[in-house]
Amino acid sequence: MARSSDEISADVREQIGRLDAIARAEGAALRHVKPHGALYNLAARDRGVADAISRAVAQYDPALAVVGLAGGRQIDSARALGLRAPRARCSRIPNASPRRRSRSSNAAPGRPSACTATALVRSNSRAPCAMRCVRRAWTCGASGRRAGVTKRVLVTGFEPFGGEDLNASWEAVRLLDGRDVLGHRVAIRRLSCVFDRCADELIEAIESIDPAAVIATGVNLDGSAMQIERVAINLDDARIADNAQVRPVDRAIVTGGPVAYFSGLPVKAIARDLTAAQIPVAVSNSAGTYVCNHLFFALMHYVTTRRPELPAGFLHVPPRLEPELVAEGLYLAAERALSGARAE
Repeated sequence: MARSSDEISADVREQIGRLDAIARAEGAALRHVKPHGALYNLAARDRGVADAISRAVAQYDPALAVVGLAGGRQIDSARALGLRAPRARCSRIPNASPRRRSRSSNAAPGRPSACTATALVRSNSRAPCAMRCVRRAWTCGASGRRAGVTKRVLVTGFEPFGGEDLNASWEAVRLLDGRDVLGHRVAIRRLSCVFDRCADELIEAIESIDPAAVIATGVNLDGSAMQIERVAINLDDARIADNAQVRPVDRAIVTGGPVAYFSGLPVKAIARDLTAAQIPVAVSNSAGTYVCNHLFFALMHYVTTRRPELPAGFLHVPPRLEPELVAEGLYLAAERALSGARAE
């Protein structure tokens, strides 16, 4: 990797210090450190990277816990230095075994609980590492909810369907609630996995929030990477029934409407950003014909006919990536959507 062990330790140590300052300013206290995104997964596989992180934590405050992936190298590394090392129960290493793990649908939201904080660190150097950490850190009251931020970006996920306990899209989306993206606060919505309801829920949210950008998401159960959908087609053709037990076949989404709409997001630019952040990603030319495509087409029809200036589009997320890594990808997509880049 591009960074040496000493550089990783120095970056992590600096980021912990900055997070600690944020937490103290808000009357909170740092309790644990969890590497974020690509670095989290790398530390689970690479003992050298794990040791660099553990050394940084031990040097800053040996009372801090280090959270690592169960069965990964980070756990052993931290414990070798006498640090507490709880296992994260929700995460997966990309390309690891596809075995599904059940998580309670009543689990606490992804933001750390009172008097805890998480150090968010990434292994790429696309921008100054410490400043990214401070900008994206969250902790009780210091979650990036800056005073005076009133603009919104809307990010949506779906409820579980098909007998699943969880929907990976919502598990990632809910981690973004309230975060600041280029001066815009993230508003989230969980949508029904119902053909005849989801679009109305989304449009109601858009008209209520008046967002500067909309990113809708759904899960691709067979996927191994985030998929940036390029095109939505005017067709419902369900393999299984939705959550209202409706199974439309060969039905137009908008009667008399166009055959398809392209995404209003800068698809290729988002893909480059996620690739730079070492987040598995692909550009997809088919969103399927189930509820996800239905929502995507309805969104683009609404935007085209009512809000042509509104950047909007759809991403599929895989169930095998850790929710925090997917959330980071969605954050980057929102950044790019708000940056004024043209749709591709």
